[in-house]
Amino acid sequence: MRNNIYVLHERGTVSHFIGLEYYASTVNADVQFREFSITRFLLKSIFRLDYNLFIKQIKNIIFLISLSFTSKRTVIVGIAPLDWRMVFLRFLLKGHRVFYFTSWSDWSGKYYPKKKLNSCHFIRKTWRKFLEEDITGVFSVTNTGLKSLTKHYKIKVSTSVVYHSYKKLETHAIPTEFSDKIKLIYVGRLVKEKGIKELIELIKKLDPTKFSLTIVGAGELKPLVEKNAKEISNIEYKGFISSKKDLWKLFHAHDVQLLFSRKSDRWEELFGMVIIEAMANGVITISTNHSGPKEIIDHNINGFIIPDDSSLIENTKEILENKLSNLEYLKEQAEIKAVKYSAKNISFKWKSLLNE
Repeated sequence: MRNNIYVLHERGTVSHFIGLEYYASTVNADVQFREFSITRFLLKSIFRLDYNLFIKQIKNIIFLISLSFTSKRTVIVGIAPLDWRMVFLRFLLKGHRVFYFTSWSDWSGKYYPKKKLNSCHFIRKTWRKFLEEDITGVFSVTNTGLKSLTKHYKIKVSTSVVYHSYKKLETHAIPTEFSDKIKLIYVGRLVKEKGIKELIELIKKLDPTKFSLTIVGAGELKPLVEKNAKEISNIEYKGFISSKKDLWKLFHAHDVQLLFSRKSDRWEELFGMVIIEAMANGVITISTNHSGPKEIIDHNINGFIIPDDSSLIENTKEILENKLSNLEYLKEQAEIKAVKYSAKNISFKWKSLLNE
């Protein structure tokens, strides 16, 4: 009989647990994903007559109720810092083998992603008890986040840094005509905080005979991207690509990924899956200096880190025009670094705690 490892999160991304799934496959276990954010999506499923979404919420409800009548299940909880729903989850999780999973990088209290009730003394006390008394272990996506967490809370259990990981896909590059152009690419949400406007401003300042830009993704700034792709000869918009294999083919045909994430009081780039996926395909990344990218990219070795400030465009332009004479070496180093984040290697990080 196969054992179950449950991942309980709000509306998390399954791709963040590739390393965990690899580990589970080696110990005859299954990873089951459940969500605690139910009400809104249950109503949505009813109003839209979405059968699959409805069944998913029913499964979530049954799972949460079942926690009260069972014990010793292995549950990995991914929930944003100081989320008020911890009050209820903590009660349901009693008697189970609970691990906390987080990608949050700053536990100092300066800012948290959840604003609702996060200043409430009772909520803060509940979270402190959960982290300091209830859990069996902590999985953090970055060293930065783990150091901050252990600095501000008395974590008595074992911890492990489980970077996001990828499955290696065997692909062949999309055939392209030979060109001396450096092929730039952006993959992600088309929203303000991802620096889309700055991306377009940059390409306008680059020599179109030397640089081209491919944009992949969807979001509120899609009309802006489409407009500029029509007007500027060296911008190509591919839309949203759901197939990971197709995305890897596209990466393989490019040289440099641009990641202009802009930090706000509620968000920063906490890891950057597209960075390790690009690296695995020999694509270097130029990224703003957010906590996640800084931990992945070795500046001027397998990519570049630039300040998230008003000089972003000029700093990137300087790198592209004057610091890529050794581009092939940088690309090789990116592929070497990517191995660190393979599903197999990251699975050992999960194993170190789950096997205790």
